Amino acid sequence: MAITLALLGLPHRVIPVDRAAGEQRRPHFLAINPAAAVPAILDRDPGLPQPLALAQSGAILLYLAEKAGRLLPSSGAPRARALQWLMQALTDVNPAASLVFMGRHGLIPGMTAETQGFLDARLARFLRDAEAALDGQDFLVGDLSVADLALYPIVVHRWKDADIAARYPRLADWAARVAALPGVAAILPLP
Repeated sequence: MAITLALLGLPHRVIPVDRAAGEQRRPHFLAINPAAAVPAILDRDPGLPQPLALAQSGAILLYLAEKAGRLLPSSGAPRARALQWLMQALTDVNPAASLVFMGRHGLIPGMTAETQGFLDARLARFLRDAEAALDGQDFLVGDLSVADLALYPIVVHRWKDADIAARYPRLADWAARVAALPGVAAILPLP
């Protein structure tokens, strides 16, 4: 969210939530997100009839893009493709990458080599899909969109494990383009 907020130039304040200390289960956070999940935002824009509490990465990204009128095509096939890639990043690539990470670090009890191999192959397939989508264009749907901003942190966090630079050259070039956007490298640089 921080990258999107910075790129859109929307005023904001980041408040860290220490999940290890259980801060997400405290009343002040539960008032924003009763599911006790991070991220969440509270938009206190005076133009709103009342403050808006919103959770879920995809919902927040869509809300911010629509609020700013940028990073999301307004209609038709371009909008549908941006939404498809946003959902793919959040519902396919991110869970696959998370499971690969947890498996490699012993965080899934009973993880077998066969299951780890399956998860590695699944993540690789999703990264190949993104690699193919970048053939002949700078961003996933042509222009920079929330889909790129959803995928970028996943790619950065899996950069070394997935050997992105060597195995997915278009994805590596894309990540460098995203990192070069104003403020991105200060928030989440490439390794």
